Amino acid sequence: TTTTTTTTSTEVETTTDVVMETTDMSPFAFMFPNSPYTVEMFPSQNSVVVAPSEPAMVTGAPDQLIGMYVTIVNPSDGLFETLSVSAVGFSVIYHPDLSYLEITGGASVESYLTIMTRVMYFNSASPRTNGRREIEFRIFRAGGSGVTASTFVDIGGTASTTTTASTTTSTTT
Repeated sequence: TTTTTTTTSTEVETTTDVVMETTDMSPFAFMFPNSPYTVEMFPSQNSVVVAPSEPAMVTGAPDQLIGMYVTIVNPSDGLFETLSVSAVGFSVIYHPDLSYLEITGGASVESYLTIMTRVMYFNSASPRTNGRREIEFRIFRAGGSGVTASTFVDIGGTASTTTTASTTTSTTT
């Protein structure tokens, strides 16, 4: 009896769509250029900017926004992962227990888009847990309705939009 096992691996495109939602009937949405935007965090780095330097694209937004939440979705390294931003004229509070940064203050869409390009992700864990972190940006207009889009931070690997799919075949003769 001979058993032959063959494993074939191929690169397949992953699908990580930008999330956009509205909580009312108004067409208010935003997304980052070159979505999904992913940045790699190298072992020598303690922090990275989590949004592209080009501003996000916003449609249907009012003249004024009232706030933004930036969240590390399911942080693998817990309290060792944080977010920070310098935003003069805004209230900025980081909530470590829920891994989100709260930025508030009535301001133009352009002001909030500028703040997005300055948000920093920090990871002080030693060693760090390898993998992809989702960073969710949610902007709000008066009345509380908001929209969401995400970026990603890859830790310990090459930023990629592909993943390996394996197929194993066994034959017994």
